[in-house]
Amino acid sequence: MDIRVDGKAALVTGASRGIGLAIAKAIIDSGGKVCITARKQDELDEALATLGSGAIAVAGGVDDRDHAEAAIATCIAEFGSLDILVNNAATNPQFGPLIQADPAAVSKI
Repeated sequence: MDIRVDGKAALVTGASRGIGLAIAKAIIDSGGKVCITARKQDELDEALATLGSGAIAVAGGVDDRDHAEAAIATCIAEFGSLDILVNNAATNPQFGPLIQADPAAVSKI
């Protein structure tokens, strides 16, 4: 299936490696622009080197509301819009049934 996203701007969380990086690359290969996020700036820099033009990065954690707002604002300022959101970043701070999870841990999921 060939899906084009020409001229669209995407924000992909957890995109410094693995599935997130592959999604970001697919968006660029399909004509889009992408803002990637992850916690570590050095890993984002490596990812940007592989993605080439059309990609920007904002370092921070997805559990940080200020980071989320900054990533959105940066994407809109750089690309003029935010059309696609890929919530790829994840963590598993507690194993077991969600009903038994500590509320502080749930906010990180």
